[in-house]
Amino acid sequence: MNKKTVNTLALYSFKKNNLDLAKFKRISRVLKKSDLRTYLKALKRLIDKQTVYISIPENNEIKAFVQKTFSVIYPEKKIEITIDSTLLAGVKIRNYDNIYELSLKDLLENNLRKIADYDK
Repeated sequence: MNKKTVNTLALYSFKKNNLDLAKFKRISRVLKKSDLRTYLKALKRLIDKQTVYISIPENNEIKAFVQKTFSVIYPEKKIEITIDSTLLAGVKIRNYDNIYELSLKDLLENNLRKIADYDK
């Protein structure tokens, strides 16, 4: 089976932007090991395209606000929120292959890097 056919099967495995487990099981039973590996990579890529991953600091009060705000910005995508204790203040957003880090820690690290480059 060629890669294009396997990618088409991966697209077929979704129903209303959600993975249909019955289709997934049926397709995965039929595929050879190499095709199954390609199929799983295609599924992961499709899931990443349909999901926005957001990391916020340990503050449950803003979790609902972030969920509401980003569901307006990305209406057709799933929003997955995780708690990241390394963030001082801010948010880290991953939308497929774009990563936005808007945090105090990142701002301080960038400024320190600029100062170090300036001193050279």
